[in-house]
Amino acid sequence: MVMRNISAIVPAFNEEKTVAGVVNKLLSSHLISEVICVNDGSTDATAQILSAFGDKIKFLNFADNHGKGFALAQGILAASGDIVAFFDADIHNLSDRYINLLISPVRNDQNLTGALGVGCRYKSSLYFPWIVYLTGMRAYQKRKLIPYTDNMLDKRYGIEVYLNSLFDKNEIAIVPLFGLSCAAKYSKRALIQAIKEYWQTGFEVAKQKGEIELSQYINYKDLFNKLAPLADVDTVKIRIKDIATKDIKDLF
Repeated sequence: MVMRNISAIVPAFNEEKTVAGVVNKLLSSHLISEVICVNDGSTDATAQILSAFGDKIKFLNFADNHGKGFALAQGILAASGDIVAFFDADIHNLSDRYINLLISPVRNDQNLTGALGVGCRYKSSLYFPWIVYLTGMRAYQKRKLIPYTDNMLDKRYGIEVYLNSLFDKNEIAIVPLFGLSCAAKYSKRALIQAIKEYWQTGFEVAKQKGEIELSQYINYKDLFNKLAPLADVDTVKIRIKDIATKDIKDLF
């Protein structure tokens, strides 16, 4: 087997409680060639924690928050590996087993574009199958992403939707990461904003591809109005059943 270099990219925004553990595990893994950490305008101690790793990591530090798409694009451009793997900064129990599961499909098959690791949000994916495709745990052939880094810069929560739009599903492996644990940090604002940006980005991608007319989703604000008072995914699941706009409800 040809040895392939793997660059781990960790985008971080206010992850002072967990980011050091993720970075330490990546640094100790024989599977990872380099660790690139991108501080995306954190207002807590994230930047100081990452800076303390010194030359053990490539540290990209941005004073302002630009969004996850920007952070990932900067990490990709800084990567020297053939493969780039994205790791959320809020993972509690990352191990070589999970790292290997995520990167193996791409490492072993150069014709495969990427792999999506489903672990932290697996329970939610039972209710919302599309959540599988919103995972932040991903590995890609770097050469396949380089042409799109400029377009990634303005994507925030919507970056996963954008990445999904770039490649056919048969180019992407879905990898179960059962037992992988992330911080339960979906506040009311984060949940609603994530769903909102998911749809907005999805509409833009679909329009560009000519697959749908935006006019048929003219009542999509009904979705946001019904979800706005809610604070957790399980409650959202129940309330989605009440959405009057059939086109929107069917997408769930």
